[in-house]
Formats: sequence, C-alpha cells, structure tokens
Amino acid sequence: MFHALSVLSYGMYLNHFVLTEVLPGPWVRATAGWPPALSYLCGAMSLFGLSALLSSVTYVLVEHPFLILRDQWMGHKPREARQPTAIAA
Repeated sequence: MFHALSVLSYGMYLNHFVLTEVLPGPWVRATAGWPPALSYLCGAMSLFGLSALLSSVTYVLVEHPFLILRDQWMGHKPREARQPTAIAA
C-alpha cells in the first residue's frame, strides 16, 4: 500500500491544484444543507480519491513508460529485476 501511494504521490501533488479549483463549486451546491464537518470530510475524501485515480491514470499512460524508456537508454536493468542494495553497517 505504501509503495502504491509513493508511486502516485507526485502525480497527486500535481493534479490536486487543478482539482481544488474545479471541485468546490459543484461540491458546495451538492452538499447544501449537510453539516459542515460531514461536507468537509466527504469533500476531502472525494478529492483524495479523484486525485489518486487521476494520478494512477497518468502514471500508467505517461510516467511508467518514460521510466522504462529511461532505464533502456541508461542501460539499467528492468525496474522489476533490480535487487535492493545492502546498507553497510
């Protein structure tokens, strides 16, 4: 789970700026009459979910193919075949 979140974190950082500009208007209208705390909590969870979904799409379509291309150009092993390096004590 932490690996997936770390892979998506940069994409989420980039797209949350757009989502926070687009979502508040429709969200405020959709949750009119809700208690403020519930509206905020549901809005934050929705923003997180949409941000994760959007960043996973951009990771699969853009970032991962370029990481593979970078590894090929640099002569590295494929990302799945790399072994973690040992830390000297």
